[in-house]
Amino acid sequence: MKIHVKLMVLSVLVVTAASDAMGTPLFSNQRSGNGCGGAAVECTSFQIDDQTAATSNVNTQANVGMAGLAYDANNDILYGIKNGANSELFTIDQASGASTSIGNTGINDAVGLAYDNANNTLWTSTNGSGGTGGIGQFHTLNVADGSALSNIAGFQERLDGLAYGNGNLYAQQETGTGTIFVVNQTTGAGTAIANQALPNTGSWQGLAFQNGMLYAADCCAGGNGELWSVDPTTGATASVGSNDTFRLQSLASTVPEPTTLVLLGLGAIGMGLYGRRRRR
Repeated sequence: MKIHVKLMVLSVLVVTAASDAMGTPLFSNQRSGNGCGGAAVECTSFQIDDQTAATSNVNTQANVGMAGLAYDANNDILYGIKNGANSELFTIDQASGASTSIGNTGINDAVGLAYDNANNTLWTSTNGSGGTGGIGQFHTLNVADGSALSNIAGFQERLDGLAYGNGNLYAQQETGTGTIFVVNQTTGAGTAIANQALPNTGSWQGLAFQNGMLYAADCCAGGNGELWSVDPTTGATASVGSNDTFRLQSLASTVPEPTTLVLLGLGAIGMGLYGRRRRR
């Protein structure tokens, strides 16, 4: 009976946590080129609300300018990747925005970053030949030194946005209507989300999965950024709002998925039951 009660309490806590997470801002970064170019604002980190697009916790401490962001909920680590030659991998302090180098990936022109919390796998996508028709690639990365662990051929270039959720790896096309694809993690093939239609802006840069929804960052709408929500099941899209201060270069959710919360909770209960048995 006590075990059943504990499981019921856990269920309530998980539902409550998921509910409380609604409205929690996404972590974002504005960058220009491959570095800060001497102006910290070009590489400012901040949070953007997934319901209003309002920004908070703005930090102008100059980092190297992240093309992609990803969050490891199991270890509470925020990763960032810099595009360009060797595409360096970093950890990012969520409070200050300061970045610490892990190492070079050896990959050219990495742009997207996503973390699979179920399998503890960090993914990145590359930009192909930068507008010349080359095909990009997907890689998994060693979080200890940044090196690439695998290389999977992509299906087109300029897949700037990368996100992981509900067991799927999602990639977003930078140009046109920002088509979002579910990526086959073995072959690299992509299947477009049905009925998904975003504005044809040609500047889709960031993608994140949070609370069952995808969030897409239009880098430079109206000179700044605009955040959109995309239902990964129906493809329905809606503008969350424009941001009149920052370009939206990258996005990451720092809210664990409900599945992760359940696993953490079950682990805690298991440890508690083990302790009770040990004391008998």
